[in-house]
Amino acid sequence: MKIKLVLAMPLIAVLAFHYLWGMEYLSQNREQEWLSSQIAAAREELEQIPLPPDGLEERLAQARESLAAAQGAFPTSLNTSQFVNSVLELAEQCGVIISPLTTRAWIKEKVGGYEYDVFRLNLVVEGAFPQVLRFTDELENGQFPTLIIETLDATVAAEPEESPDGSLELSVSLGLAVYVQPEFELGVNHD
Repeated sequence: MKIKLVLAMPLIAVLAFHYLWGMEYLSQNREQEWLSSQIAAAREELEQIPLPPDGLEERLAQARESLAAAQGAFPTSLNTSQFVNSVLELAEQCGVIISPLTTRAWIKEKVGGYEYDVFRLNLVVEGAFPQVLRFTDELENGQFPTLIIETLDATVAAEPEESPDGSLELSVSLGLAVYVQPEFELGVNHD
């Protein structure tokens, strides 16, 4: 009987091992089936998502280039003395007279969710209509890409028949603003 017990013990151990291994195998098999069904469901959902339109990468690259160009248009500093001198030189080149000219202190202004430093300049421009038109056009499209004319009020200074060259003489009051990217503190690099 002892021999049978000694022989039966390894057999029981082998059977117990195979039973546990078989149960683990069945458990893993059930888990694998569940995961396979999850993968199949995910694939079905993925197939329902529409493909991106053609040329999306190209449009993204163009948008990034446009953004970089727009960001580059905003200078990080502006020397106010050089800016005022540039406006006066432009007036001389265009044949108009500026009198008076006033500046305001730098301020911070929020535009489109971004904050910028803004320098404002008010001036009165006098001259013939073609020269005033050239001056305002070159101001807006010249060397300061972030300059805008905020206000413009024109009055007739002399009728064409009263003018020496026969053109309409104007007196134009302009309110200009130049936007720059703010630096560490308001006024830094705005000498």
